Amino acid sequence: MRSSFRMPAAALIAALLAGGCAARPGIVREPPPAPPAQPAHHAHYAEAVIGFSAEGRPIRAHVFGRSGPAVIILGSIHGSEPAGAMLCDELVGQLRRAMPADRRVVVVPEANPDGLALRRRANARGVDLNRNFPAANFRPTAGGGPEPLSEPESRALYYLILAERPALVVTIHQPLAVVDYDGPAEELSHRLAAASGLPARRLGPRPGSLGSWVGEDLRIPIITLELPRSAQRAGGPAMWAAYGPAMLDALGWAEAAAK
Repeated sequence: MRSSFRMPAAALIAALLAGGCAARPGIVREPPPAPPAQPAHHAHYAEAVIGFSAEGRPIRAHVFGRSGPAVIILGSIHGSEPAGAMLCDELVGQLRRAMPADRRVVVVPEANPDGLALRRRANARGVDLNRNFPAANFRPTAGGGPEPLSEPESRALYYLILAERPALVVTIHQPLAVVDYDGPAEELSHRLAAASGLPARRLGPRPGSLGSWVGEDLRIPIITLELPRSAQRAGGPAMWAAYGPAMLDALGWAEAAAK
């Protein structure tokens, strides 16, 4: 089913490709104006608000680097899986301390801020965002929305991916404790499994999922890092010690693959 939604002026695309800040890119209907995001004191770092949730919460991206192969890393697209946001926050801290200038990384810790606030899988309107992408296998279901990109959160991620055309996407989930992949990422899945201590296992495409759209339709490598159910209980530093090497390995793989 094709979505009736049409992309407006490419303010988000221009802002992200320029590596600057975009607090209000205009890709979704906005709530009352939020304070503009301010750049941190880092030569190759900026924050951007790439959209707003159904309840008006900002969806923030941390943008590192102005050139090089882009890697997009997404946390907590399911709000009941908080470990993704925590691991992304740790990654942001690491990259702000030491980020190679020839890489580009975009980190979205809270892809579903309403779901995180409500502690539930779906967004505030009850839609599973990971079934709401315009994949060829999309099916209109109660869980995945009436049509692709019916939700502001999935639209924000959709435009981000189109803007960046990344070399790799990594999305962090719970609770299956495996390294899954879609698209041309099988070799990388085994590499990250070795780095993380989690087994590599192909779970298969799901209707309207990010993996189906990015990996199977766009043929962009995408890794789903499925952390254990209780991963967040250890805290951010312990999670980074366990899974940070795999995250950094993914960045290095993308750089090497682009050469």
